[in-house]
Amino acid sequence: MAKSMIVGLVQLPISASEYRAIIHKNLQLEQKKALKKYLELNFNQKSMKVKVIIEKGKDNRFSAYMDYYDFDFGLSGFGKTAQEAIKDFYECYEEEKAMCINEGKECPELLFEIHYDVCSFLNYYENILSKSGLEKVTGINQKQLWHYSSGRRQPKPVTAMKMQERIHRFADDLRQVQFV
Repeated sequence: MAKSMIVGLVQLPISASEYRAIIHKNLQLEQKKALKKYLELNFNQKSMKVKVIIEKGKDNRFSAYMDYYDFDFGLSGFGKTAQEAIKDFYECYEEEKAMCINEGKECPELLFEIHYDVCSFLNYYENILSKSGLEKVTGINQKQLWHYSSGRRQPKPVTAMKMQERIHRFADDLRQVQFV
């Protein structure tokens, strides 16, 4: 007769000891992942990338904040524009590094990967990318882009992904430019 074990509402065709062995193996994998993350934090700090989110708040001010919580510090910046928020964020990081040096602590060297909400992206690049040009790149009409940049409307997630994909494609096209 085959052994079986009931777990929750599912009947597994294994014994209790086999089930414990699977759980133990999964626990070991999780411990290995945690150790790898710890080692990356403590020994490869020079190349550590941290996600920074730039977004416009309901108060019409912009914020930049670190989306990483495994340090004993957090970084953030604020401003009337996305540029001001990013500048404030980097100043906050420099202040944190100076504070660590003063306290005799080691502060990791971080590489920041910037992620924008649509409004912040449009605000940040408004002096470089015209709404007319963005309409041609993204396929979204200028009037709608103005609504997004002012924060009056938020694009649907599908629309935001479409914009992102087409902007990336445009950036890839630019990356291929070779002057002779």
